[in-house]
Amino acid sequence: MVNSADLRHRLVAEVKQIASDLGRVPTREEFREHSKLGEKAYRLLFGGYSLLLQAAGLAKVAIKFDPAEAFHAPVEKPVSSNDTIVPKSGTHELKFGSSKKILILGDTHFPWVNMDALSGVYAFIDANPEIDTVIQMGDLFDMYSWAKFPRSHLLYNPQEEIRVAREMAGDMWAKIQAMLPRARCVQLLGNHDIRPIKKCLEFAPELEPFLEFKKFFQFPGVELVEDHRHPFELGGVGFIHGFLGGLGAHARKFLRSIVCGHTHKGGVVTVPLADGTVLFECNAGYLGDPTSRPMSYTPTKMNEWTPGFAYLDEWGPRFIPL
Repeated sequence: MVNSADLRHRLVAEVKQIASDLGRVPTREEFREHSKLGEKAYRLLFGGYSLLLQAAGLAKVAIKFDPAEAFHAPVEKPVSSNDTIVPKSGTHELKFGSSKKILILGDTHFPWVNMDALSGVYAFIDANPEIDTVIQMGDLFDMYSWAKFPRSHLLYNPQEEIRVAREMAGDMWAKIQAMLPRARCVQLLGNHDIRPIKKCLEFAPELEPFLEFKKFFQFPGVELVEDHRHPFELGGVGFIHGFLGGLGAHARKFLRSIVCGHTHKGGVVTVPLADGTVLFECNAGYLGDPTSRPMSYTPTKMNEWTPGFAYLDEWGPRFIPL
């Protein structure tokens, strides 16, 4: 049985051979006429004829080609310790507009935040004063009083919960701004944050014009991104709280590099596309307190959660567990 990787090589070799025979890049119809593997194979493995041409390096010009070369990578001259290595300018660098070093904070679920984890964030900031952007990825508040599942008001009544949560979040942003006075600060919204307004709209949608919801998430010097459904863009990377499970799912859905939260499972995964583009998805984990009653969903979920935060610079994304 031929595996997909071998068939890809054979398709690339075949289209190059046809191009060599014709002396030019074959049209789709010419490939159909001369191909032994057929149109179905390249559509299945590459998605389209133009992507097959790109994979074969024939998007612009045809070259003379030996089919055996499809199975061999070029061998470069070994580098000796005496050689001077000149890096290729910009080949590794990722750019995010005016931002260069971005600190990404996952779900905090105030007032049920993990203070030890938050102390770890402050320690990281103290050691990295060059951070120029800080983004909190949503679920800033837990909004336990507005949850759909059974809940208790013995912890806080709704008014107390939002008051304490906002005070704690305000203290966090004030401390970050004091440590990074020149940094851009951005606040996103998550599914927990919008629990109250969703509940209001379920029972009395006519009250929406009277709701002053966003004021709870406005802090001095912090930008608020109200639309939780679409990624906030920063230099070609999308930042969104998230609504899908599985690391990499958002990058595949939006077909762009994504930073998210939501699942409480920090990590980084790369998503290669057929045209050679490599996307990434970075999940920022979470900073909530798993021992608190509002966050004790099930032992299974808690065991899979990873406290920590994310960091993004010109070398790419990373998740820093705590």
